[in-house]
Amino acid sequence: SNVQHKIRLHAIDAPELGQPFGKAAKAMLSDYCYNKTAKVRKMDIDRYNRVVGDVRCGDRGQYFVSALMVKMGMVWVYDKYVPNDYQYLYSLQRDAQTKQLGLWADNYAVPPWEWRKTKK
Repeated sequence: SNVQHKIRLHAIDAPELGQPFGKAAKAMLSDYCYNKTAKVRKMDIDRYNRVVGDVRCGDRGQYFVSALMVKMGMVWVYDKYVPNDYQYLYSLQRDAQTKQLGLWADNYAVPPWEWRKTKK
């Protein structure tokens, strides 16, 4: 019905816009999903009343968007929110780290949950 919703991607945490790679991560997600129908598998509701879920955009690829973002090195696996059946995200993250993709090219990349603590 062409209604726009805010969805928090399950099991990942992206750099904040003020962090290195924050704008790049947002742009990549936007480019990948822009003007495509999204399919959302609702996993939870967060404390801000947003749906937390797995998202697929259009008919693209084998990955949920969150896994693609990990694979491309644009986000961190969010340890605090990774259930057992999502452990495969860690291998995608290790591969991105090894290849120094995206934010992993920065030897001093700070996870967003740590960065947010310094901004409070």
